[in-house]
Amino acid sequence: MIRGIETLGELEEAIRSIRNEVTSLDTEKEALFRSSQENKRQQAALLSKIAQVHFEALQKGEDAGVYRDDLQIERLLDQRESAFTHLQEKIEALGNTLEKTEEERSLAHRKLEEALMRLARIQEEVQKTLQGDPAYTAQLSKTQEAKEIAKTTAQKAQESIENYKEKMRPFEENELFWYLWQRHYSTSAYEAGGITKMLDGWVASLCDYEAYRVTYWTLSQIPERLEAHAKNKQKAYESELQKLIALEKKEAQAQGMESAKTEVSQKQQSVDTLDGKIVAQEHDLDTALQEQKEYLQEHDSYAREIVGHIESSLKRYGVETIYEISQKTASATDDHLVTQLDSLQQKEKALTKALEENRVAYEEKLSALRETEALRRRFKQHRYDDIHSGFENEGQIGSVLGEILGGVLNNAGAWERMSRHQRPLDSGWSSDFGSGGFTRADSPWYSPSSSSDLDMPGIGGMSDADDFRTGGGF
Repeated sequence: MIRGIETLGELEEAIRSIRNEVTSLDTEKEALFRSSQENKRQQAALLSKIAQVHFEALQKGEDAGVYRDDLQIERLLDQRESAFTHLQEKIEALGNTLEKTEEERSLAHRKLEEALMRLARIQEEVQKTLQGDPAYTAQLSKTQEAKEIAKTTAQKAQESIENYKEKMRPFEENELFWYLWQRHYSTSAYEAGGITKMLDGWVASLCDYEAYRVTYWTLSQIPERLEAHAKNKQKAYESELQKLIALEKKEAQAQGMESAKTEVSQKQQSVDTLDGKIVAQEHDLDTALQEQKEYLQEHDSYAREIVGHIESSLKRYGVETIYEISQKTASATDDHLVTQLDSLQQKEKALTKALEENRVAYEEKLSALRETEALRRRFKQHRYDDIHSGFENEGQIGSVLGEILGGVLNNAGAWERMSRHQRPLDSGWSSDFGSGGFTRADSPWYSPSSSSDLDMPGIGGMSDADDFRTGGGF
């Protein structure tokens, strides 16, 4: 069995390792990018020099205008390099900030773990003390007995209510009887006179209303009484449970459990706050990396404009055409310059290929990083790094991380695999101790993550606020 905090440590070590690989690829990518930039700059410079050599040889001024774009290319290259440098500095700063926050989170979680251990020791001592207290054990027995009585009474009441409702149905299906009952006939609430009263009396004689009215009224009172009896037993159980909880809280207060809980809550809040910061900082870094990706794939606005200028020049005066023009000039300088231009274009192809290979490797690592970070977020959100959490298969995390890095498993699949091996660790105390076994939020042992949620059944699905309507007004 490996502890949850140790498993989280393996996850964070894997994240650091992947980030180092991403950083290495990023460094390589930046070098390739700058080489490509310099190559483009050299091509633009060569075109400018060739243009100067050709200027007098060119017969039309419009042709010379093509080369004037090279000054624009130079300006755009400067702007693009400046923007890229600023972005790289931003990415580095975001990475440093994220690393610092993660270190703060590790420190905060260590403090939380220490607070949880102190709380666990106190809880264990409190429970041991209560187990040896005759008054507490007697009250626990009374509470358990009251719970069983309330449960049994509620079940019997529900069964009886359904039975009596069935017995009342024939009365309600008798149209003459039901007509008079709804008019409150033969009660002080009956309002009629003259011919109506006379006719109602005739109807009553036809259906033997008086005899049936007494029987129906009696039947209608029984469900109310059964419900009241069940509610009284439920209240008796609640009363005994409150006495039990009072004894637990008194001992817990005496041993400092509440202050230890407050400390845990504060430490947990600090960890949760830092987790929120990490998620936001990961998002900011990812956004910046996406922007960097645009630069490296030459999809940014600067690159598109630069490429447009170079393509415009090379379309109108490609290397072969420029070479042909150079052959016609008296100077040998432009021949040498065109040879250099051709060499630079071949180098540009190699750089483009290397950048593409880097991009593929970078995106694979970045994808693995995102999946592993998402897995870590789920791990933290479900408190799997708690002192009460462990994993039975110690080699599982290594296998899962290997498959994420291999691209065959995403964080959802990894989470499902890890969840199957997660187990609670014995911390020396039980959340089901005493009142915890009755699942009450006001129990000193209550925890939403450890509650068994064995709630008491209701009385026919009704609460105290329900209005059980019968003919009891008569």
